[in-house]
Amino acid sequence: MVVNEKFSTAESLKNSGKYQDAIKAYQEVVAIGGTCEKAYWSQFMIGVIKEGTGQPIERFIYDYIRCSEIDDKRAEHFLHIIIALQKNGLYRLSHLYSSMAMKFHGKNPKPLRTFNIDDSTYSNKLYDCHKLNCQTLKLTDSEYLQYNLDEKVEENKALQYNKAYEELFVNTLQHEQFYPQAKISENRKIEHSSEQAIKIRFLTLGDFGKISLGGIYNPSISKIEDGYCGLVRVESNYFAYDGLKFASPSLACYCEFDNKFNTTHIKFLKQIGYNIPTRIEDFRTFVYRGKLYASHSGIEMGENNVEFKQYLSIVNLKDGTLEKIKKFEPLYNKNEKNWSWFVKGDELFILYSINPFIIYKYDIDSDSLVLYTQHKFSGKWNCNGYLAISTFPIEYDNQYLVFIHSRIDGFKYVQGALIFDKETFKPLYFTKDYFISGGNEEGKNRGVLYISSAVLNENELMLFYGEADSHSSALKIGKIDFDKIIYSQPI
Repeated sequence: MVVNEKFSTAESLKNSGKYQDAIKAYQEVVAIGGTCEKAYWSQFMIGVIKEGTGQPIERFIYDYIRCSEIDDKRAEHFLHIIIALQKNGLYRLSHLYSSMAMKFHGKNPKPLRTFNIDDSTYSNKLYDCHKLNCQTLKLTDSEYLQYNLDEKVEENKALQYNKAYEELFVNTLQHEQFYPQAKISENRKIEHSSEQAIKIRFLTLGDFGKISLGGIYNPSISKIEDGYCGLVRVESNYFAYDGLKFASPSLACYCEFDNKFNTTHIKFLKQIGYNIPTRIEDFRTFVYRGKLYASHSGIEMGENNVEFKQYLSIVNLKDGTLEKIKKFEPLYNKNEKNWSWFVKGDELFILYSINPFIIYKYDIDSDSLVLYTQHKFSGKWNCNGYLAISTFPIEYDNQYLVFIHSRIDGFKYVQGALIFDKETFKPLYFTKDYFISGGNEEGKNRGVLYISSAVLNENELMLFYGEADSHSSALKIGKIDFDKIIYSQPI
């Protein structure tokens, strides 16, 4: 009954031209409506109003995308996304969405759904838009179908990926004038503790314009004199992981921020030296001998599958490049991710795993990687999940602090931390349980809260994380408060 009343109010406000009030009313319907049809239509109307009042595509496409989270049987929102991308000249990205939307062609959701169904969307409009995309891109059936063949290699696919990356990078040159302001600041409770943190969202999906419609997340941030700097992962396609990895490359973007996390400078980095197709993502940075390096994953198409490899690259800000130095072959696992690099003196080390606690030493001059030390560690949280590395270690009370994660309930990320000795590299302290978790984040994957870097500023600890594979946020925690969490469990 409440949903119906609020929905009627929203419709009345929209019809009378009070659009901002209508959006707020529709948002209330979505908040309490669950998966009901009026909740879907309310979310859809939020996008329609923003688009109809002339807002740029990066400000309304996410509202359409959220419709899929409410009802996966309807496609009116897909049609609006596809057409909006076409109007903006983004035919390759529009084609990715129309390829996915073709599963709705000829499949009217009636009688399971009845509210404001647009029959023509399902009978012909989606098909017509997809056909236009294919004709514009001059794609044959065999070429455009391969976008969805995520586990297969075809001779032409490497060329298609390379072309998609080149087209996307050219578009970055038009978007380096975007300087987003930090948006959300709110209190957030630390779990299994009485402590509090302050959450700041400083980059949001779409903040860098059309090329960031899939998200800006997993920031690797460092402190500089008058603010912060680092690399973020930029995605053009919101559904990059729904069978479309190699149709939509990710981008590395160098950013600078003031002390309030407002963006002051951005520079997209041209990828150099990577075999095509290799999709690189999740960058972690460190400085060694005065140079800026990035460790990151590279997703490669093998002959019969997709494999994750670990890469080391160098960042050249003057030339605007991210250049491959080394691709590491697997050490223990077929798929390698999240190697945790740190510098001690003039030596480079890699925290490879948590359980067992393994550290390698790498000589960049001789390209030599050797096992340095290994310690027994059998720490577990109440969730009893595996423990994996989240961040690079940072210096903390003349020790090293590293953040770690596990997953529970399928795809809900939980985060904790570990301290190890600066000389022996032996684990010393371990959070007795996770202290922050996903599950209610705003974005594509609500269970994902992934701490990707940390900075200690005298009396406060800044934890930078990817929010729901969509946004970049930070948690500000007092050092005294965090000490209570990390030092409560000696190993």
